[in-house]
Amino acid sequence: MPPSLPLPVPLHNEATQVNGKEVPLAPIVLFFSVEPLTIEHGQKAAVKWMVRNATSVSITPDLGTVEIAGERSIFPEGHTQIILTATGPGGSAIALAELNTVPSEGVAPGNSAVMYQSPDFGSDIPDLYFDLESAQLRGEALNSLRESAAVLKSLLDQMPALRVAIAGHSDELGSAAYDLALSGVRAGQVENFLVEAGLPPERLRTIALGSEAPICSEQTEDCWKRNRRVHIAPTR
Repeated sequence: MPPSLPLPVPLHNEATQVNGKEVPLAPIVLFFSVEPLTIEHGQKAAVKWMVRNATSVSITPDLGTVEIAGERSIFPEGHTQIILTATGPGGSAIALAELNTVPSEGVAPGNSAVMYQSPDFGSDIPDLYFDLESAQLRGEALNSLRESAAVLKSLLDQMPALRVAIAGHSDELGSAAYDLALSGVRAGQVENFLVEAGLPPERLRTIALGSEAPICSEQTEDCWKRNRRVHIAPTR
């Protein structure tokens, strides 16, 4: 069951040490729900959320800038994508849920659900890999990123509603806080490169996932190498 609100929320602007330097922790969406997900036209839905390590939180459409934790009602019209965006010194985090309104005779039972932005990769946008405890883009990764930047720029030019999600990952060899911070730095490095390559920063979103979403779960060096990555995906 989701936690009841309000709960004690850790202070934002937390930081950790990476290679001897203080690095702000990336925002984390601890909890985000919209319920019910199917309602009659004119009825309300409840939005609940809790975020940490963020200096700004917004929920669109309808709510705009909100506190780091809370519960509000919305009255959507038609199919609506509810998007929570948390930003802070350590990057950004995004969560979303889909809500539908139907005629009164067509309401089906709705459940609370959260869908985090994790779109599939296109074959033209490969993962970028990093060395152990490093956020430096390697030669091979740089070459790949240059090609991906051209593909993404073309897609953004063609589709004004498109956004780019940049998800940083790490292996599981460090502490949870260290891995999360390092994954955020990696995502930030890629974001900076893409901005310098001409992509509009307002259409880029970084997500720090640490070791929570591994692509490989074996306890081997080869597997850990595969998990030290950044995942870039065009998304709406």
